[in-house]
Amino acid sequence: KKMHPDRKGFSIKADQKFYVDMLQELPFKEQADRAPSDPMTKDEKKMAKSITGAVQWPANMTRPEISCDCSETAALVGEKTAIYENVPRFNKLIRKLKQHPDVAIYVRPVGDASKPMDLGIYAMQDASHGIRSRAGIIIFIIPATVVNDIVYDKVAPWTHFGVCAYWRSKTIQRVSKSTFSSETIACVDNM
Repeated sequence: KKMHPDRKGFSIKADQKFYVDMLQELPFKEQADRAPSDPMTKDEKKMAKSITGAVQWPANMTRPEISCDCSETAALVGEKTAIYENVPRFNKLIRKLKQHPDVAIYVRPVGDASKPMDLGIYAMQDASHGIRSRAGIIIFIIPATVVNDIVYDKVAPWTHFGVCAYWRSKTIQRVSKSTFSSETIACVDNM
């Protein structure tokens, strides 16, 4: 992870451009003699796990936009899901990371540090339902003065007013049959 301090603006930019540039795709060649439901070979499974682990670092540190994709591909190396048809998805994740190499996290001053009561926390979460229900959350620290503007859709929390403090994407541990159920479970889990 590389930090780029800006002493004038009192902000920090954190990126992993160098690390992402070093990531390698799986050597994948489509094979006509293999059915999509065939299990991955031992080598394919080993490399898929390696890619999943390598991508989790930027997903957790500086690249929240790939957090869900990373969570989904991590689930593809299990006993039942490690099949030949899923091998290209690992390379797709690497390509997605490399497509936008300049994505970074910016940590800027928010409000007056001597007055912590002037700060607010804004959280957004979303979930999907089905057999592999997923939930995600992102939390911003914002000046208390813009809370009403955010609530009434006048400004987005990720603009220059807020700082992304936390994000996560994970599989919901229970199967939910409706969007409302998934959203409720995710909301309770994220509190």
